[in-house]
Amino acid sequence: MTPRDPTRPTTGDVTLAHLARLKRGAPLPWQWDVAAVAGELADDGVGFRYPIVVLHVPRRAGKSVLALAAALDRLDLIADARCWYTAQTRETAAKLFRDEWCPMLEPLSRLYRLRKSQGSEGVHKRRGSSRLQLFAPTPDALHSTNVDCAIVDEAWAFELDQGAGIESGLTHAQLTRRWRQTWIVSAGGTIASTWLDRWLTLAESAAPGVALFDYGAPPGADIADPDVWRAAHPAWGHTVDDAALRHEWDTRLDDASFARAILNLWPRPSTVIATAGVDLGLWAVAAQPAATVDSVAAIALDVAADRSSASIAVAGRLGDRIVVEVIDARPGVAWVAAAVKAVRAAHRGVPVVADALVAASIVAELNRARVTVEAVSGGDHARACGTFVDLLAAGALVHRAQAVLDDAVIGAARRPFGDAWLWSRSRSRIDISPLVAATLAVWVAHARRRTGRGAVVVAADSPAPAIPPGPVPRLQRPYRPRSA
Repeated sequence: MTPRDPTRPTTGDVTLAHLARLKRGAPLPWQWDVAAVAGELADDGVGFRYPIVVLHVPRRAGKSVLALAAALDRLDLIADARCWYTAQTRETAAKLFRDEWCPMLEPLSRLYRLRKSQGSEGVHKRRGSSRLQLFAPTPDALHSTNVDCAIVDEAWAFELDQGAGIESGLTHAQLTRRWRQTWIVSAGGTIASTWLDRWLTLAESAAPGVALFDYGAPPGADIADPDVWRAAHPAWGHTVDDAALRHEWDTRLDDASFARAILNLWPRPSTVIATAGVDLGLWAVAAQPAATVDSVAAIALDVAADRSSASIAVAGRLGDRIVVEVIDARPGVAWVAAAVKAVRAAHRGVPVVADALVAASIVAELNRARVTVEAVSGGDHARACGTFVDLLAAGALVHRAQAVLDDAVIGAARRPFGDAWLWSRSRSRIDISPLVAATLAVWVAHARRRTGRGAVVVAADSPAPAIPPGPVPRLQRPYRPRSA
């Protein structure tokens, strides 16, 4: 939490007075803390010290009503104030306005006039022209308007590009407003909550003008421990009790949903990306530029997310280890099918694998050329990724120190897949098709040791097995009608 500067004046007491009036009761301790810091004034006393307030708090703690109280404070503070509120959609914001805000505001009809017509919902002060209205979370929703205070609730619902669009609309609308302030409010998000993660990361770095309030359990906490629940939820002991938290735990959809809603624990994209890829120390140890395989056991291909490039990799055995090599990586995809056919002609009988979803046209072309491509599912991809890092950690994987593969390893990111993970094309900082192709090739080469065709193994000092006398029988193919 951004600390309070007791030497600075604040409008937090007015916010809390509005909150007490709305709730008909005392504000919670955490709401006191947030209101006091968010209301601190700038050095010259005109405007707020923190133009951005990032509030990350578990569900049912009272975050939305606190944001409403802050907006009402701004209606009093600024002549002709223009305050705006949104959530993941305007319809969601309108439902909150009708179901939760209106019942609290209707007893205050001498102070406020409520507009409930669909499309024009809002709170208007009876004295003056200050008002709080709803807006759609789109880039052009606030064009040609003034914005003093903007509240973006449920910020977890926006990916980075969506959030950037909202920001672009707000920035221009607030440009000439001295008391401008934007609240980014949310409970825990998902791996796709990249905009919320961006602001949390920025606020954690103590960026100037950004106030942070982050409530929840620490990473690695035991989410089944009631003591963790009590410490993580700021409304515990006030509006939330043990029975309510126990009920949430007993009726949870899954552990992750409980951790996200009650404990504010979720897979932050910046954390996932920061720990993505592979251990670079192990990767450096596994580099052997002169390594060659006894025989190629697998061929794999992959295509970049935007189809700007593609890669082909092969893998085979070198004693007890697997060697992987990217044999071709070029821009575009038109060349891939012909290249795979050439590789397959040089290594007959070796399986060819690919993600049929991202390389559908190439797979179809190869199938027409009678080169069978084994399609890889999401589950197969997850198993391949796990096998790849396990073999690397065990010292059983060797690569040829190729720059194209090294770059893909350094820039790769993961994404969750159930309880496992996959390489993520969209979240990686670079084209990872060389890494995906290498991963699939290694997985198939490793699996063929256990499930491939049987072979006669002869010790080095043993005599070669005798071949029975007589002609070698020919394998007769079964008759198949031409029409089949």
